Amino acid sequence: MKIKTTKSKNTKNLIQKLKNKDVNSSIIVEKIERKKIAGWPLMLGYISVFLIVSGLICLVPLTTLIFYPNESFRALPFIIPGVSSILLGIPGTFLLKGRKTMSLGKYMDYVLLIIIWAIAFVVNALPFVFPTSMGGLNLSFSEAILEAVSGLTTTGLTALPRHTAEGISPSALLFGTGHIFLFHRAFMCFVGGIGLVLVLSCVITNTFGMKTYYSEGHNDRFLPNLAKSARYVFAMYSVIILVGALLLYLCGMNEWSYDQAALAAKGEALPSFFDALCISMTAVSAAGFTVRDASIAFYNSFPIEIISCILMIIGSSNFLTVSYLLKRKFKKGCKDVEFKLTIIMALIFIPLIWLSMLYSPSLPVDISTGSGVLEMTPLHGLRMATFYYFSSVSTTGFDAMTNIGTNLSSLTIFLLIITMNIGGSTGSAAGGIKKYRFVVALKGMYWAVKDGLLGNNSKQLYYPKTISRFGENKSLDNSEYRSCITYILFYLAIIIIFSLIISFLTPSNFGFLASLFEASTAISSAGLSIGITLVANDIVLWLLAILMFIGRLEIYAFIFGFYKIGKTITERKDPMIE
Repeated sequence: MKIKTTKSKNTKNLIQKLKNKDVNSSIIVEKIERKKIAGWPLMLGYISVFLIVSGLICLVPLTTLIFYPNESFRALPFIIPGVSSILLGIPGTFLLKGRKTMSLGKYMDYVLLIIIWAIAFVVNALPFVFPTSMGGLNLSFSEAILEAVSGLTTTGLTALPRHTAEGISPSALLFGTGHIFLFHRAFMCFVGGIGLVLVLSCVITNTFGMKTYYSEGHNDRFLPNLAKSARYVFAMYSVIILVGALLLYLCGMNEWSYDQAALAAKGEALPSFFDALCISMTAVSAAGFTVRDASIAFYNSFPIEIISCILMIIGSSNFLTVSYLLKRKFKKGCKDVEFKLTIIMALIFIPLIWLSMLYSPSLPVDISTGSGVLEMTPLHGLRMATFYYFSSVSTTGFDAMTNIGTNLSSLTIFLLIITMNIGGSTGSAAGGIKKYRFVVALKGMYWAVKDGLLGNNSKQLYYPKTISRFGENKSLDNSEYRSCITYILFYLAIIIIFSLIISFLTPSNFGFLASLFEASTAISSAGLSIGITLVANDIVLWLLAILMFIGRLEIYAFIFGFYKIGKTITERKDPMIE
């Protein structure tokens, strides 16, 4: 309060001197303006701060060396990019020191989002590029970018199986990467699921405005102050992750639930709390990264699948809904259109997926023996249908079979395409069109048909057009309906265009449905793969990365952001002047 009072007094004194004409007015105006920062200089200051934050994110996986000191040779791939990013960001932070931050220019919040996410992708991709002699994984830059984009956008597609020529068992610790890289992948999912703006707001006090916060896809605020809201979300999801990890550990993701001698004979690591923590982190983030090559199928445990489904539901639910439920405000949490749609969709799609699995021409592979299952019983089919429904609609992408491309029929694949593209709730870690937009589009179509049937009777045409939102009825106008329809059309157009391109660039044994599935899983951030990512060339890897980026930030952010960048370039303005 003292600082604010002093600044206020100084400003008043300057104004008083201006009135008394004791000094040159231009000097006073210049002094006042020097204290302000806006436009591109302000953006550069924000980017510098985020370079530091991104470097810190890259350094966090080093904490695993406390528990796994034998992997200390893998520290260098994280230290070099992490420290470099921090050092690169420090000079630019002086732009913000002692200055009052003004608002960014029109559409510049979208440009800022694109830039900070791109920085996070590059910085956190670099550890994968380092050669094995330096402790890295020796991935190409395209593969490393795919891995980082997939983690931070909470997608879960991976290029790591392309490097398993040594014959690592599919139930071994993921591709021989080591714990530090596995934690790095899981932590990227956690950070990306919460949102980079929220993570940055936890570190600095209310630097970003609410406009930037909303631009990242959030539509909720728990407390009046953005920084406090960010810390509340961070704390809430950290507690959920720890509780989920404990439940997974107790229900079978532990050392004593497996035959130690049998796994040791195969050269496979025993499950531990590390497995449970990483799975819980990626489930709540609505991602799909796991610590085992065979994903959730390795554990072959019904209790683990149930807990995973609960965590996936939490991750794909609106932050505000989760907060209401934790505070036992069940009426507000449950009386929401997205919550209702989740139940309705489950009642429709689980039976459909179940029936499609029972009559599938392909049969799942038993992970314990590697042989085909002779028969999928109705009970096992219902278990798999339920798991895959929540895995797809939450856009998490956990896998309960070894290869869905050969184990699921084309009908099942098509149903999963629908559920993953509808996606999770607005303001959640999940991707897709989002349930709220889907409901608004359906209601808009219903009202259009109803208005047409009523004809020109003005008395009958006047009726409330509302939608339930957190226990209250919210009025909908035509502009919101048009916005939702436009977004859905953009979304579907992008999927079709990218699917066509990918189908031309992939081996002929993958049909268009496979390309449509892979494009859908990328833009919806689902992460379930039909196999194209594992054989894709660099062009397809970059196309998938772009789709994941578009899906996470959502289409309008890209349109407005690149519009601003293009306008700045074509008008040839000085980038430091707004």
